[in-house]
Amino acid sequence: MNTEPLHIPDGYDMNDGVPPAAPPPPVSEFAPFPDDIFENLPPHLALACRQFARQEEKELFLVGALGVISGMLPHVQGMYFGRMVGANLYCFIMGRYGTGKGACYGRATWARP
Repeated sequence: MNTEPLHIPDGYDMNDGVPPAAPPPPVSEFAPFPDDIFENLPPHLALACRQFARQEEKELFLVGALGVISGMLPHVQGMYFGRMVGANLYCFIMGRYGTGKGACYGRATWARP
């Protein structure tokens, strides 16, 4: 593995002469999370997910919770390919009206001390 830093001069266009890629086709539906994900969560997180009746709300809550938890671990670091990295996970959840996005916001009190 090459560990030498790569220097790219300012103003250099990495895409010069390369045609733009065609955008992927729109995704009409996402597959739900497998049930074993929720069955193998840590107890506190599993309890919080069980508060939701709809599968979509459980999934949205879990994704949002992982983002919140990563923000609660500012001093957790590890080595990755010789570099120190943190546990940062940023989440941006968007969707149509009535799709359960409020699951991330409405029950965020579980993360308070």
